[in-house]
Amino acid sequence: DVCSSDLDPNPETLDDREPGQRGRYIGVMHGDYCFSPDLGMKHGALLFYGLGGDGWMDGGVVPGAHDELSVAFWMKPSAVREQVAVSKYPEGAEGIGWQIRLYEDAQIGFRIGSVDHFAEVRTQGGFDPFTKSATPHAYTMGPLPRHHGWTHITVTFDGSLAQIYVNGQRSNELTDVAQQTPALTTPLWIGRANEGQLALPFHGLIDDVRVYQRAL
Repeated sequence: DVCSSDLDPNPETLDDREPGQRGRYIGVMHGDYCFSPDLGMKHGALLFYGLGGDGWMDGGVVPGAHDELSVAFWMKPSAVREQVAVSKYPEGAEGIGWQIRLYEDAQIGFRIGSVDHFAEVRTQGGFDPFTKSATPHAYTMGPLPRHHGWTHITVTFDGSLAQIYVNGQRSNELTDVAQQTPALTTPLWIGRANEGQLALPFHGLIDDVRVYQRAL
């Protein structure tokens, strides 16, 4: 399973592309991608080709459209550059939406708001100094992302406090956030930024994206 949500199945709010949004579901795929086996994930993961092929998953407008949320996923980047992993981030200055992106120094940013009006919390520190090269080990422990290895990311937002965790350890937080998350008409995209923006396509593997309508 690539993406799952804990949303209650309410027919008045469900996106018609996702008839049962409690539990596991697969979004609508676009562009160049493949489902690839990998040492780190039992059933493989979704492979995005980055700048060489703009592929993404459209999860619809409902997941992540709440005043509180948590998003968790595994990622294994194949390139070190600015790129978007998960996005529900509209254009404009309304300040409602969110996005998770990876930067050139391997910091991970959790943005809350919209393109022209946002707050952002970033992880503290960049690459794990001992794992800058490819490694046969599938998973990494500790508070830093692994270069060419699997890293688990979790972000939470309770309406004012934004937090980001790497491999189960809290890396950083941002308090008194004025921007909000429930972008009701912007779809959840996995693998690139939303329509109308610089795509910043993800290059690598993403798996087990979980979206919760509460701060864990």
